[in-house]
Amino acid sequence: MNIISAIIVFENLHEVRRLCHWGPIIALTVIAVCSSMAILDSIIWYWPLDTTSGSINFIMLINWTVLILYNYFNAMFVGPGYIPLEWKPENQRDTMYLQFCRVCEGYKAPRSHHCRKCNRCVMKMDHHCPWINNCCGHLNHAYFTTFLLLAPLGCIHAAFIFIMTMYSQLNDRISFGWSSVKIDMSAPRRVHHPIIPFSISAFAANLFALGLALGTTIAVGMLFFIQVGVEELECPAQSPDLNPTEHLWDELEHRLHPRPPRHPNISA
Repeated sequence: MNIISAIIVFENLHEVRRLCHWGPIIALTVIAVCSSMAILDSIIWYWPLDTTSGSINFIMLINWTVLILYNYFNAMFVGPGYIPLEWKPENQRDTMYLQFCRVCEGYKAPRSHHCRKCNRCVMKMDHHCPWINNCCGHLNHAYFTTFLLLAPLGCIHAAFIFIMTMYSQLNDRISFGWSSVKIDMSAPRRVHHPIIPFSISAFAANLFALGLALGTTIAVGMLFFIQVGVEELECPAQSPDLNPTEHLWDELEHRLHPRPPRHPNISA
C-alpha cells in the first residue's frame, strides 16, 4: 500500500470519481489498445527472448506504458493545487494588487483563476483539461507536460511495431498474378507457430491500432507544442520589483506545505 501511495498521490478518495468521465475513459482506452497491441505484436514479430535487441524492444514498450500512465495519473489525481478558502495575504497592503473571489470568499493569488467546473480557485491555472478531468496548474503542470511529450513518443514506437508486424506477416503470404493478388492468411511465416496466430481479424486489429497511434501522435504532439508555447508567453521572466505580489507564493507554499520546526542540537 505504501508503494501505491508513493506512486500516485490521492488528495482524498473522492478523487477516484474523476475516472468516471468521457475524457479519462477515452484516453485510457487509447493507451490500453496501443500498449496491448504493441506488446502482442512484439511477441509475433520480434520475440523478446531470441535476441538482445528483441528484449530491449520489449522492455522499452513496458517502459513507455509505465511512464505514460505514471504521469497521466499524477496529472489527474495530484491536481493543480487550490487556493485555500477565505484566503487573504498576511500583509493587507498586498490585497490592492489581488482580485477577490466571491465564490471562494477569498483573494486570488497571482496568475490564479476560478474554475467553474472544479468550483475552486486554481493555483497558476492553465486550463481545465477534459482528458484528465481536472485543471492543469501549479502542482501538476510538470506531470501534464511530460505526459504530452511521452505519449507521442510511445505511439511512434508502437506504430513502427504495427507496420513491421503487418509487413513481416504478409511478406510470405502475398502472391501476385497477371490480373489478381492473392493473400494466403493460413501460410505460416515461421517454422514454429507464434503464440498469437496472425489472421484477418489480427490484421484489422493492427490496422485499427495503427490509426489510433498515428492520430494520437499528431493530436497530442500538437498539444505539447501549444502547451510549451503558451507557457513561454504566459510566464516571462520578471524581477521581484516588477511584480510586487510574487512573494505571496512563498506564503501560500508555507501554508499548504508547512515545514516542521527545527530543533536545536543538544550537545551531550
